[in-house]
Amino acid sequence: MLRSLVAASALASAWTYKVGFIADLHMNVLYEPTSSVDNNCWGSNSYMTNPFEVEEQVAAEEYAAYGRMGCDPPQKLVSFMLDQMKSEHPDVDFVIVSGDHVGHGLSADESRAGNYELL
Repeated sequence: MLRSLVAASALASAWTYKVGFIADLHMNVLYEPTSSVDNNCWGSNSYMTNPFEVEEQVAAEEYAAYGRMGCDPPQKLVSFMLDQMKSEHPDVDFVIVSGDHVGHGLSADESRAGNYELL
């Protein structure tokens, strides 16, 4: 009986993993630190066509390099978050990434192919 418990304990520890989990990033590839929430923080000089383009870009009151409340996170914030995860938890065995990751309203084509193109 003792031998079975020792073997079961060794097997259980052999199957222990440290798992990271990321969900619903919604990264804003059009983010502009000087744009307002009224524009979804999209810049006027973006390399992609904004299907919901506004007549005039509204400037924000302050510069926000890492994003602002009311807007999807910019690439700079997502990169910082991933670097911090790697720094704080270097022993993670694998990361589960779930949910959707394309920023809200970035694609007029919300099909799977349209979202893959944005990614």
